Amino acid sequence: MCMQVLKHPYFQCGNGKIIYNSSQLCDNKYDCLDGSDELETHCQYNEKWERKQPVTCEEPKRNNIKFTSNTTMYAEKENNETHYFVYASGVVQFECYDSKEDFKGIKWNVCKIDENGNGKWLNDLPECVDNRNKNQNTNGDLGCRLDTYDHYSENLRIWKCSNDGKNCVEKIKPPLTDAYVKFNCSKNLMLFPEGLRERIYRCRDKEWQLNSMELPPKPRCGKMCNTTELYCLDSMEPKCKKRDGSTTKCEQAPSWKPGTTVTYECFPEYRHDTNLNFTSVCLDNGTWKHSGNRDESCSIKCGLNELQTGMSVNGPETEPYHSPWSVAIYDNNDMQQFEYSCGGVLIRHNFVLTAAHCVSDGINNFGINRFRVMPAQKANVSIIDSHNDCRKANETNKDEADKHSECWIVQQIIIDPKYDPTRYTSDSALLHLQANPFLPFRIVCIPGIHFDWEKGYANRNGSVFAWDTKERKLNQKLNFVIVDGTLNNTDNIANRDYHIDVTSYNVKTTLCKGDSGCGFFDDCPNGKKMCLFGIVSTGQSMDTNECTNNVKINSVVHPSTVAFVNKYIKAISNKCPK
Repeated sequence: MCMQVLKHPYFQCGNGKIIYNSSQLCDNKYDCLDGSDELETHCQYNEKWERKQPVTCEEPKRNNIKFTSNTTMYAEKENNETHYFVYASGVVQFECYDSKEDFKGIKWNVCKIDENGNGKWLNDLPECVDNRNKNQNTNGDLGCRLDTYDHYSENLRIWKCSNDGKNCVEKIKPPLTDAYVKFNCSKNLMLFPEGLRERIYRCRDKEWQLNSMELPPKPRCGKMCNTTELYCLDSMEPKCKKRDGSTTKCEQAPSWKPGTTVTYECFPEYRHDTNLNFTSVCLDNGTWKHSGNRDESCSIKCGLNELQTGMSVNGPETEPYHSPWSVAIYDNNDMQQFEYSCGGVLIRHNFVLTAAHCVSDGINNFGINRFRVMPAQKANVSIIDSHNDCRKANETNKDEADKHSECWIVQQIIIDPKYDPTRYTSDSALLHLQANPFLPFRIVCIPGIHFDWEKGYANRNGSVFAWDTKERKLNQKLNFVIVDGTLNNTDNIANRDYHIDVTSYNVKTTLCKGDSGCGFFDDCPNGKKMCLFGIVSTGQSMDTNECTNNVKINSVVHPSTVAFVNKYIKAISNKCPK
């Protein structure tokens, strides 16, 4: 159940939540969704701990719903009646007791523990509703069957037509016994299903006159749902279900008709993070109804190399898969070609963290069309064509074009508001990229909020992944290199300039002009993944080749930088209504 190895005094709940304060264990309060922090197995020797009955959630029979056979349930008898239940963190699936009733709500649910220590369902319970038509005027008893009429009667119009179907001017209401009829909607609402507006039906002797391929009319009035609203969270790809049952990217249409169901897939380098599938349904009023919490559906997979192999030390050359989150930034600077200018690091699938001075002159941001961004796996030349739009010119289909893409287009440049170009403090910038799931990439981790950024930097050994400046100048080639270094925070913390010295172990392998924006990496505090600790900013004591083994690193875990990154990524990545 645990997703990582943790040592005392940390405790990990069954759903992955970490309890850092050991005083919260066995304190007679549930801090884990499943109550595992109060289990007898590790609390029985705590004198203050009180044994409690396991927390359960019962089958909600009062709602006319029951557990399906897909649920791992338990039973107990009371007064000759069997009651079914699940324990805390148990996942259940509901269905109606009466199969003829309509199920409304979320089928899957989880038993959690509330603030009082009792069992509570994570999501609102569904309902089973008897929607069978009991109106004799529309259920087929007194006229032709028209089950949808009662629900849409306020806006649904029925017009009696002449036998040739040319004149439909008399408005009528059920029961329909013998007439040619046509349907439409009032108040600028649309008539569904599609094509029904042009169709004329014949009702005769209380039966619809249909051929073998036709179905009785079930007219509905409603509004189309806007596709844009489905794309408010950039970690998920919405897929809309079509009439034939297949799914397609929702962006293929500007709007969708009522009844359309939407499922979601996490983008590459994100994982599905809940027991429940997030879905959306288009309602008749033109709004989307969402099930579950969209924000918690997908979480980032970060800090994992494509191949878990040992890295060469001061190679100078290495392979891009050692740092698959590194990127090369190209700048055309009003010239005929895009030329390599800086490095950067992917901290989301569509966000690069780099040095502010790479994309700004200190007064104004450079234009977004001036830059292209290429993943380390594809960046092997220092110059690319000026007409490179990151797609093959002969591709007209966006998906096909993305599959052959070489780089990312920059949508937005955001400079840290505290950036001081005279001292290079807060030398951070975010590049918001146009997402392309077909490009090879990985996302790097950033140490969590519990990382002590002052003490954690002292004498930390790590590596900067950059490009060999010699090959870049002589052969217009980009060779990936590793520069190992140690962090020396001396008096920089006291000066509050958010920079830290890096001294190379090997003076033959140094950082040079053009390595700004490249990342300084080391193992994460838990030792299992790779974390980004800083961005190369400026160098001191440059040699004749514009290289040095003494550079400044802009801390990415300083509270100021963390606040900047979180604020703008959240604002851009999550535009969903609360």
